[in-house]
Amino acid sequence: MHLPADDLTLGVILLVVGLPAIIGLGYVIVRFQHWRHARAWKPLLATVQGRVQPIVGGGAESRMRGRYQGYDIVAGMTPKVSSDECNEFSVAIVGVAGASDWTVTGSSRSLRDLWPGAASPPLRVESSDEGLRARLEIEGVVSLAEQMGVTSDDPDPPVRYACSSQSLTIQCVLGNTWVPSEGEFIEMLDCLVHLARINNRVNSPLA
Repeated sequence: MHLPADDLTLGVILLVVGLPAIIGLGYVIVRFQHWRHARAWKPLLATVQGRVQPIVGGGAESRMRGRYQGYDIVAGMTPKVSSDECNEFSVAIVGVAGASDWTVTGSSRSLRDLWPGAASPPLRVESSDEGLRARLEIEGVVSLAEQMGVTSDDPDPPVRYACSSQSLTIQCVLGNTWVPSEGEFIEMLDCLVHLARINNRVNSPLA
């Protein structure tokens, strides 16, 4: 089938004009989203001498990197990720060596899916290394997390150490804000530093 010359010409014109317009609109949307994220990160940047990473592919998640008390820091915010339109926030210390993974967890979400009125279970330490789990409990990592306000209502696990990525992460659910206040952010960082030092004592890769 052959298209009439006029139709073919019109199609080429629309393609030539429309494609750059679509690309340009996408660029504007990504730049606007990056501006909104950078504005949200601004109150926290000075605390860690942070820099906001460029958005890749226009995704909702935004990350910021910096340093705190000699540790490399990666923080992330993901606005409105759940059906309740909650905002998730995480901050991690990277470059923390260790022999085994461990978490502080409550595993409450599946329980309350079955029984909506069920109370949130207490936090606990989990690890495939029973000796490490016991040492972490003795060191009081659950109490540290609870003092900072971590609960089993936060994304599970709210505290996670991964030896493969050498990262120690705290994640939480925020209300209407995209990031915590500067004071709350410093509390999270101080807790992470304390947890990292405990991990260095009881989870050494050379142990």
